[in-house]
This record gives sequence, structure tokens and C-alpha cells, in this order.
Amino acid sequence: MPSSALISRFVSVVACLALSAGLVPAHADDAPAAPSADGSKGPKPAPKPVRKDRVFVKDLEGIWIARDYVEALRAVRSPLAAARKAKPLAVNIRKDRNKFTVLRTDFGRAILLDIVDIEPGAKTGEFRLVAAPDASGPVNSADVTYLPARGKGSEGRFDSLDFADPSFSKKRWRNLVRLDEGLGHFVNGIAIAGTYVDAKGQSYAFTPKGEATMPDGSFAYEIALAPVAGQCELIESVADTESAPRKRVGFDWKGGRLHLFEVTGDAKAGLRCAKEPFAVLVPGAPGADRT
Repeated sequence: MPSSALISRFVSVVACLALSAGLVPAHADDAPAAPSADGSKGPKPAPKPVRKDRVFVKDLEGIWIARDYVEALRAVRSPLAAARKAKPLAVNIRKDRNKFTVLRTDFGRAILLDIVDIEPGAKTGEFRLVAAPDASGPVNSADVTYLPARGKGSEGRFDSLDFADPSFSKKRWRNLVRLDEGLGHFVNGIAIAGTYVDAKGQSYAFTPKGEATMPDGSFAYEIALAPVAGQCELIESVADTESAPRKRVGFDWKGGRLHLFEVTGDAKAGLRCAKEPFAVLVPGAPGADRT
């Protein structure tokens, strides 16, 4: 049976969002009280008090990633190796038309839900996201997922957040940090962004935005994050068409040098990096452009 409490909260959230955007006219209940027979107006209802630590969805909007995974990634500069040290967890809270959604992923699988409400917890700074597969209509209590969180914002903004994900962290508390740039931009910047030269003096460059320049040409790239992507770290071209099949290059860091490997196989049969690198790169001169 539908939960009347959840439905009520959902309607309240949608109404607030719509009114703030100027999309819904005031209801009859919002009109001034009509004068009584003696000409006096009826008493106005007292406004409900708002908790000082009340958290709104817009306060959490953005991309979040587990701090321990970030620290592991900074240490090894290789996403798959970092995932073996700290399980990835990324959370994207964003507005989608007239609703907010929350996407959670460990880069192997992802769960997308609509946010129905944010409920305050018993202690200051504690709250939980109430989410469901579809919040466009009545929400059945059996479909609800509770996502516990805690943290303190500053002027309506959170820069870090503790999150107890029931699917990817077994409800273990993990600290998340907000990414001001996109996830790909962030990972690229840590893993390989920079300018390099090989033993022949040939130049290579990888930008955080995802632009790769190698002796045989340039292409838009991304770094594989999924553990099933292959047995080695992968740089992949974004395009994958008959005229421009996906380009894949393996990479690894050894002794401060970036090793590049040829990749064989395909995504279905499995991808493998060659045993020996086809190029060993050293970082460019200090002060080289890394934007």
C-alpha cells in the first residue's frame, strides 16, 4: 500500500521546487483570510519552525567521491590499482527538470533513483535521503531506499559529507568530497595529465579535459574506471565508429616514468596489455602547461 507520509512529503517537495521556480500559482489556501461578519480577519496560522540544521537537496547538488579512493588514486596514479586499495564510490546528485536524482556507482554498476525527500536525523548534522525508482506518482514504502548521511554545511554548501551507502559500502560510513570539476577531468588530472617525451625525443601530451596528443595523432580520451575493463590501466578514445574504431593504450607508472603498452583483444573477449612497453615517457620540463 502507498505510504501516505511519503506521498505527502513528496508533494510538498515538488510544490516548493515549483513555487521557487515560479511555475505554480498560489493555491486558494494561500489567499488572505476573508474578513468575518464583524469585519475582522481570522487569526493567521503560526509558521512552522525550521530547524537551523535543515538540509535541502540543492545544498548537496554535485558530484561526490569517496575520500579514501581519492587518496589511493593520488598515491598510485592508476584507477584500477587504487580500486584494489579502496573500493570506489561516486555519488551524483543533480536536478533533472522538476525533480532531483541521485546516481551512485562503484564504476562497476550504477543505481539511479529519484529523491523524494531529505529527513532530519535525531542528532544535529544527521539526515537521510529518501529515494525511490520513480517519484513522479505515489511512492510505495517497499520501493523506498534510505541513504544515511551526516555533515555540516556552510552557507548552504557542503564540501564534505559522511555517507553510509547500503549497496556499495554495506552501510559503512565513508567520507565523500565534492568535485568542482567533472569526474573524468578529476581522474585525468591525477593519473596522467601532463607533457612528456620518449627516448626518441618525441612529444606526448594528455590534458585534464581529455585531449591526447601522441606522435601518430590526436584524439579525445578517457581513462577506464570499471574493474572489468581489462587487466591493465587503459587510456581509451571516446569515439568508436567503423571509420574510427576505439583506440586503446595501456599505461603504468614505474619509477616516476609513464609506460605505454599496446592493447590486444576486445571488450567482450577481454583486453590485455603487452608485456613490454612500446614507449617509456618522462615528464616534460617543469612549468609545462597542464591545463
